[in-house]
Amino acid sequence: MDHRSLITSAPHRLDCPFASGKPYTLLMVCLDPDVGHDDKRRIAREIGETGCVNYCVWGHDAPAWELAVDGYCVGMGLRGIERHINTTEHSSEPVDDAVFFATTVMAADETTSGRVLIWILAREVPDESDHDLVRRVFDLKV
Repeated sequence: MDHRSLITSAPHRLDCPFASGKPYTLLMVCLDPDVGHDDKRRIAREIGETGCVNYCVWGHDAPAWELAVDGYCVGMGLRGIERHINTTEHSSEPVDDAVFFATTVMAADETTSGRVLIWILAREVPDESDHDLVRRVFDLKV
């Protein structure tokens, strides 16, 4: 397993640590409630262009994040470019379950060779509960 981590604050940008185009699983933990629709679309494009094949999202506005990535794939299909990303959102589950799902179930996909990125989209000014959650996520798997 090749687990990597990334923590960003606004404006969030995906700086993928894996070689360009190498398939990987992404667990995105969104703690930032202020990411707008246009930024979600831009980030979904970044996710698709960096080689993500399995996308798991937990946190603020998780269903909308999942729809943004699905929308990216549909848009690429309309342009004649086949792009498929397995997506799941885990808004009704504890973060521990999302970490487990991404790092075991999704990461078992042979195309990823065990590459997993855990990306935490932090608030501009994190509060103590954010720090506690980040520590829990990293204690679980990274």
